[in-house]
Amino acid sequence: PTELNRIVSLCIGAALATVGGVFFAIINQLIIPESFTLAVVFTVIFIPILGGSRSAWGCVLGAAIVVFVNEMGSQLNISGSLVFGVGVMAVLLIAPGGLLGILYALAQRAGRESVGAEANREARLARQ
Repeated sequence: PTELNRIVSLCIGAALATVGGVFFAIINQLIIPESFTLAVVFTVIFIPILGGSRSAWGCVLGAAIVVFVNEMGSQLNISGSLVFGVGVMAVLLIAPGGLLGILYALAQRAGRESVGAEANREARLARQ
């Protein structure tokens, strides 16, 4: 079953990439190798690293952050690529699991603390 899940996941990802390529071709009306610069390739590689590669939502979060940073950078006359690069370096150093990895860790910690607090309360009630 695991091998089948991997193959199905790969097929779904390839299908989505194909749909994205179709939209890219329709919008630009031209596809040449120069359309895919090194900056585009690095951005596509770093989006899941920034958001978190443990789930698909990490890619969505990473893409949203990249779009936001690029838009804010253009409005503030700051290089969005520079801010994005610094952000990726910070995430790699501080949170290797990406930004969603931090959220998962916080949620697990909060869950343990709430369970621990409930157990302490029950123990106090049992002593009384």
